[in-house]
Amino acid sequence: MLGGGNPVAGSNPVGIGQNVDYIRTEKKILVYAYSGAVLTNNDTQTALKFNTGSNALEVKIRLTGGFAFMDANKKVRLGIDINGQEISNNAHSFNSSAGFNDMDDIDIIIAPFSEVEVSITTDNTSGINYYVSLTGEAF
Repeated sequence: MLGGGNPVAGSNPVGIGQNVDYIRTEKKILVYAYSGAVLTNNDTQTALKFNTGSNALEVKIRLTGGFAFMDANKKVRLGIDINGQEISNNAHSFNSSAGFNDMDDIDIIIAPFSEVEVSITTDNTSGINYYVSLTGEAF
């Protein structure tokens, strides 16, 4: 049984929020989540938080946002916890004179019946929006 919401109806057809959504096609089950804008200001914010249900997920997680607006020598971290255990702590330091710096995507497999939390942490005090996307397949 698949969890998640209906991606084509209701008040949130794009699926913005902390939950994961599913689209069933003839040949596969696609899975996606888009956090929307997550404002960080020298703190940690939850971008995505969901349970997988009975399907395993093979997904790519991407952090985007206003990296070019970060103050010099500040850090941003994308953390992934599964069932309360940290499985990824992807942090980057930025130097504003270097311009835009992308973070690498994170490829993971998530077991069925798992609780997943993806968070963003920064020591920057400028109040910058970040966005987390999760895309992949359910099996």
